[in-house]
Amino acid sequence: MDIAKMFKLFDANGDGTFDQTEFEAAFTVLEIDFKVSQLRRLIELSDKNSDGKIDFNEFHDMLYAPDHAEPDDDFAVISEVDSDGE
Repeated sequence: MDIAKMFKLFDANGDGTFDQTEFEAAFTVLEIDFKVSQLRRLIELSDKNSDGKIDFNEFHDMLYAPDHAEPDDDFAVISEVDSDGE
């Protein structure tokens, strides 16, 4: 599935962003096992403008984070959440 289509599919209220509830629903539908604390951390690390939501550009950057990113790097979101142990 195209990333833009996926984003629109899970943007339940059509406001152009994912809030925590929409993220939880997307992860559930995609059968991704998660803990709420991990999801909050993922949002926190991906939310470049600190508005508490993930817009399309932030979503894109989150999904396509370089594999070589360091844990403190802004783009190391997925690997940091996975290695958190939470």
